[in-house]
Formats: sequence, structure tokens, C-alpha cells
Amino acid sequence: MCTNQFCSKAQNVYLFFTLNIYNLKLFFTDKLSF
Repeated sequence: MCTNQFCSKAQNVYLFFTLNIYNLKLFFTDKLSF
């Protein structure tokens, strides 16, 4: 874990984006697979 405030903030942003990209991938694969 990060104790540094900037590091933890960057980690949160990274997690947020990776989760969003993962969800988008699931969404698009669900829509594109007929």
C-alpha cells in the first residue's frame, strides 16, 4: 500500500480507469457478440 498521499491518489485513479476499461470491454463484447 501507498502511504504517500500523491501515490495513493494516483493508485486510486489507476484502479478507477482499469475498472472502467474492464467494464467497457465487457459491455462492448456483450453488445458485439450476436
